[in-house]
Amino acid sequence: MSNMLDYIEWRGDIPFTAAPFNEVDNLVLARLSYIPLNGIINGFNDKTSHAAAGGSKEISDITAEHLPEHAKSALPGYIQAPPVDMLTVTSLYLRKRNDAAWFSGMLDPVNDPLLIEKAASSRRFGNIKLCFSENIFDKSITEQFCAVTAILDDNSAYISFRGTDNTIVGWKEDFNMTFMKNIPSQIDAVRYLEAAADKLPDISELRVGGHSKGGNLAIYSSLKCRPDIQDRIVSIYNNDGPGFSKGFAEYHASDDIINRIHTYVPQTSIVGMLLNHPENYTVVESSQNGFLQHDVYSWQVLGPMFIHRAEISEESQLIDRTITEWLSKLSNEQRSIFTDTLFGILESANIDTLNNMTENPKKMFNILRELKNVDDESRSHTADVLKSLFKIAGRNITSEFSNYISRS
Repeated sequence: MSNMLDYIEWRGDIPFTAAPFNEVDNLVLARLSYIPLNGIINGFNDKTSHAAAGGSKEISDITAEHLPEHAKSALPGYIQAPPVDMLTVTSLYLRKRNDAAWFSGMLDPVNDPLLIEKAASSRRFGNIKLCFSENIFDKSITEQFCAVTAILDDNSAYISFRGTDNTIVGWKEDFNMTFMKNIPSQIDAVRYLEAAADKLPDISELRVGGHSKGGNLAIYSSLKCRPDIQDRIVSIYNNDGPGFSKGFAEYHASDDIINRIHTYVPQTSIVGMLLNHPENYTVVESSQNGFLQHDVYSWQVLGPMFIHRAEISEESQLIDRTITEWLSKLSNEQRSIFTDTLFGILESANIDTLNNMTENPKKMFNILRELKNVDDESRSHTADVLKSLFKIAGRNITSEFSNYISRS
């Protein structure tokens, strides 16, 4: 079975000028926004907390190939400055490695260094220029936002929005989508898209995309940006991202721009089925099961396309119906109270990231202690969501602990 890493090896010797942009290229570039670029590529917004100053860099200038093996294992997803010599590389690594803010919230999948290395050494992706890296993390308004722009050799650009990272702030912002008219990241996505487009006036074709929440931001920003920028957008890519509150797309979008949206979901999609979607979707085969299909490295590729399925699985349909039915019974005020309750538990237990939930057994039981203070009506749903967050954190809690949560 092949994924996008295999695709880069297969198609990597052919530039975009010779083989047009395709759906798998979209996934590669959507993933780039998950790579920590702080201090390496410049942003253009003074309010960013971690954006750096400097110029755009070739992907081939920021490959991880010169990192020592221990650095790669400790720092998956790391992108280096131009690899002049090992001393420079090591110095940069140590400086970044000791900067806790630089790593805050990163999920650090082990495949990200491979993605960057393969992309950097290929003709197709190696000439891409990255610019306008922007990273915002603001706990006071519950915002986690990151974006980067890639300029291709065919003189088009792909604006890539990052999805939810490992921070509890990022996950709370996702839950806020269920009852807020818009979330801070959506507002910043519109601003970012307009700013990037304005700074690239000679780029006539813009593609906008992202994975998970990043896919939602891609659609939102494309529907809400200025008409002159909409005219330059040729495609919008949503890779297993959630939808919107009822009526949003119908109010803000024309059929013309809706037809430019390409949404891809794995066969047992959970995130991509949430809320309401104005667009149709294409089902992609994944090598994983359940929620793990959200991992884009599990999406199967054949040539320049994903392997498509006819429809989502019965399990995905059941989960979608269950969540939709549950949300339909709650007013926006009740959804807000539930979200505050859920994340209040995590805050009281001193949980800042998903990793915090599983790295220390004491914190697990701090969560249990706080859960006991929740009223009976909310406790069951809160416990279910907490169990899901444990799974997303990458570790399966024991059946005994799972049962204990359910009984609490």
